[in-house]
Amino acid sequence: MPASGQMKDQLPYRSGPNKPVVGHLTHMNRHVPVTLLATYSDGLCDLEVTELFIQKWAKQQHRRFAFPGTLHSTGEPGSERFILRQVPQALLSAEA
Repeated sequence: MPASGQMKDQLPYRSGPNKPVVGHLTHMNRHVPVTLLATYSDGLCDLEVTELFIQKWAKQQHRRFAFPGTLHSTGEPGSERFILRQVPQALLSAEA
């Protein structure tokens, strides 16, 4: 327990043989390649998820993703487009 003069929001840290070991992760962030389609004044945007990501995702059925916003598919099989609508702009990052 922290003394009354120490910060109360510090996480306890243990070292040595009693240090906890992570067995698996239930949540992780992953960068997904997208194309920015539209931005809105309320801080939201629409994105198109790349076809290559969707194809790889379909081959690995044990992986689940929780996307921000709402995922819509448009077009016919083989020429579908996957659009994420109402995604907060704060979640985007760009790479050159």
